[in-house]
Amino acid sequence: MTVLHQALLAAPLTLLLLDNFETAWDISSGRDGVLDLLQKIGNSKRVSLIITMRGAAPPPGIIWTCFKSLPPLLPPDAKNLFLAINSSLNAGDSKDDKNIDTLLAEMDYVPLAVLLLAQVSIGFSPWYMLNCWRET
Repeated sequence: MTVLHQALLAAPLTLLLLDNFETAWDISSGRDGVLDLLQKIGNSKRVSLIITMRGAAPPPGIIWTCFKSLPPLLPPDAKNLFLAINSSLNAGDSKDDKNIDTLLAEMDYVPLAVLLLAQVSIGFSPWYMLNCWRET
């Protein structure tokens, strides 16, 4: 972390993007060090910081210019996204449609959850995926 901090201090104007930030943030044993580094980066006049993460709130102690969370999709939009990714399903089959609708509702129509569900369900019936979900 010290090496990264020193490199950023010596760098020209820099945009630092930390994607999937929850991977580092959710490890409670290292959170203080990560927060310390974020605060150092946030206090730098030469570095702009963007983080993407799953979570309800960004790390504290930093003045974030903007914080936006993706809202849940509307049910028809979630279904369209699901079917666009998993085109192996027959849209219009009432049994499949009902199971897809139930699965998407169980995902609370969260965009990332819909995307991941559509990807992992390729080749499986909606009925099978719903049963797998309910067993976990």
